[in-house]
Amino acid sequence: MFQMLYSDEAARRRHRNAPFADERARYLQYCADQGATRATLRLKSAELLWLAEQRVSGDRPKGASRDRSQAGVRLQGGNHRAEIDRYRSTVAAVHGLVARANR
Repeated sequence: MFQMLYSDEAARRRHRNAPFADERARYLQYCADQGATRATLRLKSAELLWLAEQRVSGDRPKGASRDRSQAGVRLQGGNHRAEIDRYRSTVAAVHGLVARANR
């Protein structure tokens, strides 16, 4: 999946070597099968990479509870979807604010 999304070998390597690579690739393949565009898949891929790196490093997004962001917690089943949705909503809101500020 990462080879389809990124032409740069360093980018592909970063995604392949980051935590939860198999899980992230499966989710992205699911999105592709549902008709997501390459641009959308790249965005989701970057967001998932950020989230996976945060989870492993033990960093918590602002407002996240401590028990939900322990290092080494695996993304399994549907449990990660709500967290990803919250993160994506936050990203969308920030992008909207930046866009309005730049008008």
